[in-house]
Amino acid sequence: MVYLDIKIFLEENNIDVEFYGDFSCNFESFVEFNDIETATDFVVFIYTDDIVSYQTLLEKQVNKNFLLITNQYFDGVKNQIVAKNSKHIYHHIRNNFLPKAEIDYVISDKAVVNCAIDESYKIAIGPFTVIDKDVSIGNNVRIGSNVSIKNGTIIKDNVVIEDNVNIGFDAFSFYEMDGEKKKITSIGGVIIEEDVYISPGCIIDKGIDSDTIIGKGTKMDSFIFIGHDCIVGKNNVFPCGTIVAGFAKIGNNNYFGINSCIRNQAKIGNDNLFGMGSVIVSDFDDSNVAFGNPAKTKRSK
Repeated sequence: MVYLDIKIFLEENNIDVEFYGDFSCNFESFVEFNDIETATDFVVFIYTDDIVSYQTLLEKQVNKNFLLITNQYFDGVKNQIVAKNSKHIYHHIRNNFLPKAEIDYVISDKAVVNCAIDESYKIAIGPFTVIDKDVSIGNNVRIGSNVSIKNGTIIKDNVVIEDNVNIGFDAFSFYEMDGEKKKITSIGGVIIEEDVYISPGCIIDKGIDSDTIIGKGTKMDSFIFIGHDCIVGKNNVFPCGTIVAGFAKIGNNNYFGINSCIRNQAKIGNDNLFGMGSVIVSDFDDSNVAFGNPAKTKRSK
């Protein structure tokens, strides 16, 4: 890839960066910082405050051809892209210029698909997946193997559901009558909005009376549990092991650290960051940085 092509790509996408260097330079690969000693003609990212990495870069790469992507200009480096959100810029460039894997949109003959499928849509469904009759699947959807999707589920466009995911099972909710616990009937559904990514091993329960909703652009790592009647807004990120109990309401653009736990009926606003292992038992408004058991706000974003 030529530096000029990278420049054109960022400019066409209206991404605000500063360019330095020779735009005719050619780079062959993207590398992790630990691999720079043996690499040549590469693109690499480092943090501004990582002075040791910067000094190492200069010592080991002074005579090599490379492009540095960072958030502050560094003397002594010929080719640089400087941007406030440099890490995201690096990965955006990387995603665009790496070869794309072809997706084979095929429904396995070992899948059991009882719902209607629009033949004009691109849909991939892996073996041993079972999908009930009352399920709606949008366009450009990929569903892995051993997935179970129950009646009342709506999957919108550009959704990825990886292997061993369960969606739309009844709520784990009981009432007591005459000393006996009786299961509450669930008549709600699940709505998976556009551009949602669901990693292997996740569980999303259907609502009791209303729908459980996973908002547009939300990303779920492995072994996430979303309880019944939860409403999850747009562009939330759930690293592995997060548990969201029933009736919780979560706004937009929140990040929950690994193994976070969210109390039932909790209300969480927008743009919050919760640290690893946070136990969220109270409500939070917007733009908090919080962690701990129980989770408490340490500062504002």
